[in-house]
Amino acid sequence: MSYLRDTLKGLLLIFLFFSCSLNAQEKKIREIHHAADETAYSKKLGEDIIRLLGVDSIWFDDVFLTCDSAHLNQKNKTFRGFGRVHIIKADTLQLWGDKLNYNGKRKMIQLDGHVRMEQNESILKTSHLNYNMNEETAWYYGGGQIFDGSNQVESGWGYYYLEKEDYYFKNNVFLSNEDNTLSTDTLFYNSENEFVKFLGPTQIFGDTNYIYCENGWYDSQNNLSGFYQKAYFQSREQVMEGDSLIYDRENEISWAYGNVKARDTIQNSIIYGEKLYFDEQADHIEVTEDAMYVMVDGPDSLFLHADTLLSYEVDSLKSRKVVAFHKVQFFRDDIQGRCDSLDYIVVDSIIQLFSEPILWQDKNQLTAITIKIKLGDQGIHHIEMDDKGFLITEIDSINYNQVKGKSVIGYFDNNTLNRVLVVGNGESVFYPEDTNGQIGLNKVLSSQIQMVFKNGKVHLVKFITDPESVLTPMSKIQEQDKFLEGFIWNIDLRPKDKTDLYRWK
Repeated sequence: MSYLRDTLKGLLLIFLFFSCSLNAQEKKIREIHHAADETAYSKKLGEDIIRLLGVDSIWFDDVFLTCDSAHLNQKNKTFRGFGRVHIIKADTLQLWGDKLNYNGKRKMIQLDGHVRMEQNESILKTSHLNYNMNEETAWYYGGGQIFDGSNQVESGWGYYYLEKEDYYFKNNVFLSNEDNTLSTDTLFYNSENEFVKFLGPTQIFGDTNYIYCENGWYDSQNNLSGFYQKAYFQSREQVMEGDSLIYDRENEISWAYGNVKARDTIQNSIIYGEKLYFDEQADHIEVTEDAMYVMVDGPDSLFLHADTLLSYEVDSLKSRKVVAFHKVQFFRDDIQGRCDSLDYIVVDSIIQLFSEPILWQDKNQLTAITIKIKLGDQGIHHIEMDDKGFLITEIDSINYNQVKGKSVIGYFDNNTLNRVLVVGNGESVFYPEDTNGQIGLNKVLSSQIQMVFKNGKVHLVKFITDPESVLTPMSKIQEQDKFLEGFIWNIDLRPKDKTDLYRWK
């Protein structure tokens, strides 16, 4: 967030310019002295008014000025200057303008027309500049520009309150330098505690960053900044939104609260939640409270909910990794699942489920100690069930084809299960069919089994190693023969849609 630091540093230089200029003004003016080529009195100008032509100088205390002509009222301590007005104050500040009004009783200075103020490297250009020495308040209006060598700020008008050390820029405030630009409706600054507020719609543009908010602040003493109301932050491919964003510049850490949305435009993914933590150095994002991860793919988008979501860069994999844990559930039209923890490697398109994982795909339910899903261009490529893999396919409300083993791999074609390979301690029960329908229940034991599916039904079974097979006719099937050990049909736990993900059944 160096762009924000440089921008506000530029503002600080500009504000210090005003502070130094106005602090040196004296509240009391005992006498107005003058020297001119010609002095004249005219009742047309009013009582006690002296007309000065070719003014060499008018001075009071440490203020000197010259102009083409002036109207001086020594009694009221007022004068008006005309043409090529030039003011020098304490050899540190110079002002130019077309016209000058000074009221000694009210301690008010007004400078109009092509106004220019210079101090050190700072320059102010405006059409109207006023300074009230009693209230220690200065302001310009009608538009103004301030230059400090590397920064430029423009606004419709600006205020400075000397005693409070408060500054306001108002109406189309625009700050720019070589690195970034800032535009807002109102800008407030307190030089004592170095605190800045953005009031109104604000945009900050950098070389690689963009921020929008409608209310914000920057605390330079603690290197903290906050952005509120429709807060939006973009840095290269990362986009964050929320009701509020807090940034710790020194540690490069961000927090977002309320309606949080973090989007990766390269990976085409979005994370939603209520709280977000972002460590820029580690490139680590953590989202909690109603956290939802969306793998965007049009109508085939995957929605995943968990108590906590993490997203971070893995250098060794040259990819991002998404981790979800506690009460994980996900939904896509072609596949749904739940577990207690999950990780997703983006570059490999591999999703791994841990701790009592369950998958549902079409009429199939898959369980194991660990499940790995490999996604392809056309959807699911294959699913690996490692250790106690169990695949159940629903035939009807009471009958199920089942296969289990140490390792079970299901292969898919156009998101339809078409082949299953069982390796190690293979067991299966299935209902073979002929043209007349189911012919019985076939129970098989084999260390390696391959099953081919067609239209969601078992079409072909190969027993590769030492099979033990028993076919029981339909009329003789006992209830206990229908199920393999460990059979549980968890259809009631299956998420029905993406809104159902927030309900842990």
